[in-house]
Amino acid sequence: FALWPFSRGVAEDASLYAVHFLVEAKAAGFDVPADRLEAALAWVRGRLDQAISPNADEEEWREDMQARAYMCHILALAGRPDAGWNARLREQSGKLNFAARAHAASALLLAGEPRQALPLLESLVLPVARPRSPGRLLDSDVRDAALLLSAWLDVDPENEAVARLVQYLRDRQQDGHWGNTQDDAFALLAFG
Repeated sequence: FALWPFSRGVAEDASLYAVHFLVEAKAAGFDVPADRLEAALAWVRGRLDQAISPNADEEEWREDMQARAYMCHILALAGRPDAGWNARLREQSGKLNFAARAHAASALLLAGEPRQALPLLESLVLPVARPRSPGRLLDSDVRDAALLLSAWLDVDPENEAVARLVQYLRDRQQDGHWGNTQDDAFALLAFG
């Protein structure tokens, strides 16, 4: 997907977000053109299969792994989990940022591996309130909390972390929203 109408270049991060919500829309019963969804999921798979740059510094590696964890989450949500990448992300979890670990945990849960996902979830406490990162994936503490809340609701809705995350998201809401479209979407998805 391009960032703007009539643009020809692929906006990777916007594409991941768009494919994620196409999969969510289909799961919610909305009519999503099968051929377009297949093409989008094939793009995600192809991107996941690309090698990591050997020249990547530590920050670039973390961003790349976060994107790959998001890809694994999307593919698992679409019923196409990638066992190899899920295992790699779990093995590298100590080096992953908050969002990457939350996506990896969700991918494992959706792949039917709750025993592998629980240690990742339990390693994540409330995110630290911080300004939104203007970088690649528009990271924010709201997005992190919503990802974690969604994962806990999938595996253990009665877990004490659920109430803390709900309160955290409620406290971060201002004037009926959380700051931007992506934060709003992830928060509403978690609450839904």
